[in-house]
Amino acid sequence: MTDSLRREPVPGELSVHRDALQAQLDPIVFSINSLPFEILAEIFLCARHECRHKTPSGKRPPLLLLRVCRYWRDVAVSTPSLWTRLSVILRRKETPGQSALLDAFLARWTNRAGTAPLSLRLYDTSLLAPRDRIDALLQLYAPRTTFLRVQTSASNLMGLPSLDSLTHLERLTLTTRLTTAAWHDVHAFCQAPALRGVVLEMGAIPSFIRIPWHQLTTFTGSGFSVAEALYVLRECSQLTKCTLPHLDLRSWHGVRLRDLTIPFTHTALRELSISNTAAAVLPCLVLLELRDLTLRQPVELPAPAVTIPAFLAGSLAHSLRRLAYIHSSDAASTVAFAAKWLAPLTNLEELSLKHIPIPFLRSFIRALNHTSTADNADVGGPTFLPWLRTLELELEPATRSSGRYEIDGELVDALYSRSYDIYDSDYGFEDFMVAPLESFRLVSSTVRLHEDLIAEFYGLVDEGMKIHIGSADANILE
Repeated sequence: MTDSLRREPVPGELSVHRDALQAQLDPIVFSINSLPFEILAEIFLCARHECRHKTPSGKRPPLLLLRVCRYWRDVAVSTPSLWTRLSVILRRKETPGQSALLDAFLARWTNRAGTAPLSLRLYDTSLLAPRDRIDALLQLYAPRTTFLRVQTSASNLMGLPSLDSLTHLERLTLTTRLTTAAWHDVHAFCQAPALRGVVLEMGAIPSFIRIPWHQLTTFTGSGFSVAEALYVLRECSQLTKCTLPHLDLRSWHGVRLRDLTIPFTHTALRELSISNTAAAVLPCLVLLELRDLTLRQPVELPAPAVTIPAFLAGSLAHSLRRLAYIHSSDAASTVAFAAKWLAPLTNLEELSLKHIPIPFLRSFIRALNHTSTADNADVGGPTFLPWLRTLELELEPATRSSGRYEIDGELVDALYSRSYDIYDSDYGFEDFMVAPLESFRLVSSTVRLHEDLIAEFYGLVDEGMKIHIGSADANILE
């Protein structure tokens, strides 16, 4: 057939061909739109997780998802769990028009959440927002809220009326500014039968906040006195996890609780994290079931060289399974963590020592060697941390005075002594066994490993020990 006789396709046929090709290309070019509804919804939830603590914005999920295409909008609007987290910035002053716009926006947002429980955050960043505005929002959304965070002034907290609709509230965070003004009781959250976790930040005083303390299982608080911290521990008989980042050693608040500084026993606490001045509570505690302890060296605590060893050698000696100790690099701190402090912890399985100086590292390695004796170490041998399975050592940040740490045969010998089971027949101990070390990390950007020792470490790896030496992100053995 000649070109002159070839029939040219009419415009309608071109459209058919174009549509057929487009149908074949669309799943390739826009493959995400071919995903099932449920999978795309899960992807949206992951995207929202990255913005979980930010206020709503058209530049962030989930509002951003409404502006991409109709399919994405349909998926987003039909996924209630995408709209369950809501953060609201409270203004110092609002015009009636601004209040109406905010109320309409919140209504649309929560309607998309359907009947799903809400996570609500109210931020009064100026601490000057009207109390009745906070109360109105709490009265409206509290009945379906499982997580609630309120940041406002102490006077606003104390002035809020009691909420009788907190039936689903499980976690509560209260943030206020530390103030010397007279406190009186906060009753807004006293009726919360499902409440299990509380966070008090920036000076909210526990003994003035009326909540069902006896049913809490987790608590985090900072900025109040030692007596207030002990009040929490006494009231929370079911508490299993407690975090105290910083306590105020001054005594102007919590004066009425001075008699609570008498030592007492807590039988439910399993996990405790204490930093700096919060270590002042240690002499007052007897923790029979504590399994996990994180302790940042208390720079301001009087006589830490007495307080910490006594605490570790007391009720924790047989219960503790994991210890993380962060040494202070503060120049004012003259107390060095000593390996002998760890000797009573016969059941410890995980140990993390961070920001430690090189002299301590060397003494600890000598104690770590199961074959060490009293001739070459003040503590050590097979009875030193016999059940230790995971060990992480992080050197203090490099300074001119700290120098570089060069690994020698002493570390290799210590690790080899921990690479196999030691039974009572080996050392003459009755009913005694030492567990092998399974994981070892030495974190430092200035560490040196001589080439002659590399083969020794590879031998330990071949025996099953996981070893990381170098910076946090780079292992020089790999």
